[in-house]
Amino acid sequence: ECGDHYARALASWGVLLALENFVYDGPAKTLAYIPAVQKGNFKGFFTAAEGWGNISQERSVGQQANTISLVYGKLRLKQLSVELPGNAKQVQLTLNGKPIPSSFSQPGNNITLSFDETQVSASQQLVVTIDF
Repeated sequence: ECGDHYARALASWGVLLALENFVYDGPAKTLAYIPAVQKGNFKGFFTAAEGWGNISQERSVGQQANTISLVYGKLRLKQLSVELPGNAKQVQLTLNGKPIPSSFSQPGNNITLSFDETQVSASQQLVVTIDF
């Protein structure tokens, strides 16, 4: 959709989605992101059906933290998927520091957290901390 002196509106949006490997399904209330670059210290942004915000991933030795910070609107989720370089030993999900009960499965390098429907509102953070 791009040429020498022409680019279709929002054609570059696909590049952002590809770098973030961002997938959102509003009706299913699922969100996944697996950064293709800077996996140890990634920061990006996203849009969803009713809101938008920032996503990040930080890795240190044996631990990873993935954060969804909502800037505007709301985000309803029941499932979150991220990539992990090892096998998960312990997983904790919090909304503004308050624990949310969750379960997880880890097919391959991806880890998927499942939890009761949770609404993230503007100025709130959903954080998953994983020890591996």
